[in-house]
Amino acid sequence: MTAEESALPRDEATRAQNEAADPAHSSWVSANAGSGKTRVLTDRVARLLLHGVQPHRILCLTYTRAAAAQMQKRLYERLGRWALLGDAELRAALVELGEPREKITDEVLRAARRLFARALDAPGGLKIQTIHAFCGSVLRRFPLEADVSPDFTEVDEGTQQLLLAEVLDEMAETPQGAACIEALLRHASGTIEGIAEKLLGLRGPLGPILADRDFRADPSAFARGLLGLAPEDQPEALLDSIIDDDAIALLRRLVPMLEESPNKTDNTLAGKLRPLLGRNPFDVAAKEELAALFFTQKRTVRKQLVTKGLWKNVSAEERGCEDALEALKADLGRWMETCKRVEAARRLEAVLRFAADFLPRFERAKRQRGMLDFDDLVLKTRDLLASSPDAVSWVMFKLDGGIDHILVDEAQDTSPEQWQIISTLAGEFFVGEGREMPRSDTPFAPPARSLFVVGDRKQSIYSFQGADPAVFDTMRGEFARRLEDIGRPLGQTALRYSFRSAQPILDVVDAVAKLDGAAAALEPEVRHKAFQADLPGCVELWPRITPEENEGQPPSVESGDPVIMAETPERRLARRIVAFVKENVGRREIRGKKD
Repeated sequence: MTAEESALPRDEATRAQNEAADPAHSSWVSANAGSGKTRVLTDRVARLLLHGVQPHRILCLTYTRAAAAQMQKRLYERLGRWALLGDAELRAALVELGEPREKITDEVLRAARRLFARALDAPGGLKIQTIHAFCGSVLRRFPLEADVSPDFTEVDEGTQQLLLAEVLDEMAETPQGAACIEALLRHASGTIEGIAEKLLGLRGPLGPILADRDFRADPSAFARGLLGLAPEDQPEALLDSIIDDDAIALLRRLVPMLEESPNKTDNTLAGKLRPLLGRNPFDVAAKEELAALFFTQKRTVRKQLVTKGLWKNVSAEERGCEDALEALKADLGRWMETCKRVEAARRLEAVLRFAADFLPRFERAKRQRGMLDFDDLVLKTRDLLASSPDAVSWVMFKLDGGIDHILVDEAQDTSPEQWQIISTLAGEFFVGEGREMPRSDTPFAPPARSLFVVGDRKQSIYSFQGADPAVFDTMRGEFARRLEDIGRPLGQTALRYSFRSAQPILDVVDAVAKLDGAAAALEPEVRHKAFQADLPGCVELWPRITPEENEGQPPSVESGDPVIMAETPERRLARRIVAFVKENVGRREIRGKKD
């Protein structure tokens, strides 16, 4: 090994990155935060270009415009440096990238220097873009086939908010719309605008529900059915059957025992029971007040309604009330579960009725203005590609001759509808002529058509863009199977090293992830490693900030006084973080030592 080669990093982290960036095979990469996935993406695109892939035949889908711009900037900077390096420096750069030294001939070096100009001159430039930008470009090429206006405009967040407010105002002016809004405010939490915005992101799964014949016939019965409620599951009737004459007689026998108990807790309960049991008539309202004594503020059955010592000081006959009281508690627990499900059904009905009125209005408002929002771009592109067996081939042909390599960034944030698009585009890789190796104009072996996916499935629990962890795993298995069928196994690499954190901090992150049932189920063997193993780190635990009494409500002010923003736990935490950062920056403390 030459001195030049020995100076190159050959650590485990670099080997994993080079393996993931190898264009010779498809890869599914699990990348922890700070593990250098942007570098891996950039490396893979650079190596695809080096191996002779035409720039316009590479599609790289990123999560945000900022991420797309950052990746494009890094790639152009790298290709620009290659154009100016001498032979020795360029050869070292390619070896560091993972290319075999023996294959880096003078011809390869000349090809590497031409990549910057090739990328700039590519038709339409390098396709490094968000999934929404890609879908927008497809729909503009095929507006008639996709049934969209040829001059449609894309709705940004600000425009959507204005349009949403306009539609809600229009809705409130109609009797039916006003009734839907009123019911939603009565049964659901949150603002109307916030709920409406969330419903816009659920149009796909909501479509079949709102079109269901049973929902249109009886929304109430439909909502109850979805939650498994039978027609006879009525809280009032159920409570009336539970607190019957036998139950009331039991509680009346219990009151003297509680009054004679040496424990004040029992005495207090007796003081609450006696007046309730003396109510006449003993109607549903009285029974609800009585039942409330059996539950905590969180509406769960009290584990200990009476003290354990109560039963030690009573007769054997009175001690028989203990089992009857436990049975009554169990019955009331089932009643409370029914109450919660009935309340959930009422909320669900209110939301569905609101959605059935709001969503069509919003769609009409967009069509009248020739607008498509982000979800429209995805759904209409998906439908276009699924419209006929020939649709994909035609679209791919018109997209500058086709796509040979697809790279997906932040894959854990990919929604099921977006995965359908990616799967359809990649479907050409596994059948017919798409399985053949494309020709290359460089000395390297021509790379087969490939799929590269990088993400951190632990983050799927946040459900950005409607992401579903189950779909994430399903797609990995699906692509692995399809690649295995054509003799090209899917490489699976884990980037465990973090380049921007210390091991003590990463250990705490791993421990917390394992305590979280959802995260642990997604990835049982969570393990982060610090690239700088000796870097010190510190985790400081702050006490939880809980809401104070009446917090979150705007203060009462006299007319004409300035409106003061309501105090919230979030605002108090934000001020504390600002003060903490300001204090430590002011002291200029680094690694526990004053600078």
